[in-house]
Amino acid sequence: MSDSQIIPASESVLAPTPARPEILAPAGDTPSFLAALAAGADAIYLGLKHFSARMQAENFGLTELSRLTDLAHAENARVYVAMNTLIKPDEPAAAYRLTRRLATQVRPDGLIVQDLAMLDLARQAGFEGGIFLSTLANLTHPAALVEAQKLGASRVILPRELSIDEIRLMGEACPEGLDLECFVHGALCYCVSGRCYWSSYMGGKSGLRGRCVQP
Repeated sequence: MSDSQIIPASESVLAPTPARPEILAPAGDTPSFLAALAAGADAIYLGLKHFSARMQAENFGLTELSRLTDLAHAENARVYVAMNTLIKPDEPAAAYRLTRRLATQVRPDGLIVQDLAMLDLARQAGFEGGIFLSTLANLTHPAALVEAQKLGASRVILPRELSIDEIRLMGEACPEGLDLECFVHGALCYCVSGRCYWSSYMGGKSGLRGRCVQP
């Protein structure tokens, strides 16, 4: 090949190496947290004693979680806290106080929320990490990704009901600077994410308040 035929590096025909996906693991208690860390999870997501969509789990207090988050950061792993229930009209002040304590005492890397009001409330409380819209926020089409970014979300966790082709469509349309996350293992409910009324009807306990009876 002559010099005139050499392809400059900036015009290489090789496809760019895709970014390595982040692998997350859930933790409902301390042993699960430590197991996920030992197994090499890039990030661990979990709930607190309040405002968690998995209130049936043991979950974490702030003092305990602060120690575990320090441990995770020492191992180059991230911690995401789910405050992913719908907020009742009398609860914003309590949610603000808890988020403020998270920001100052625990310093997790991300906050997972369902209620859109939590996006602004978390920033008002001084939380500086990523804010992720939960699968329960039910963002099912590309235009919703644009609006999520405008509201301040840094990641969208896609609904579990989407097919591979629908996930691909969302990925192709995802705005720059917004991350996408999807489940590869976990409960697949017969209801639609974020529209979970069956548990209330059948079992008298609301899935949107973290007490789904898994009908």
